[in-house]
Amino acid sequence: MGGFGDRLSAAMAQRGPLCLGIDPHAGLLRAWGLSTDPDGLARFSDLCVAAFAGFAVVKPQVAFFEAYG
Repeated sequence: MGGFGDRLSAAMAQRGPLCLGIDPHAGLLRAWGLSTDPDGLARFSDLCVAAFAGFAVVKPQVAFFEAYG
């Protein structure tokens, strides 16, 4: 197994260069019918990770997660 850069390059060559963000702000959680608490955040994140499985890169916006502790 190569270093991170090698693995990233290989994943991007196979799956494309798109980086998807997970930005779970309260309005988005409510729009999806989820609670604006850690349980809603976890459910939203699980849905995003499952939906984004075919992409090379997923970047969570850490500030939104830090707001929940």
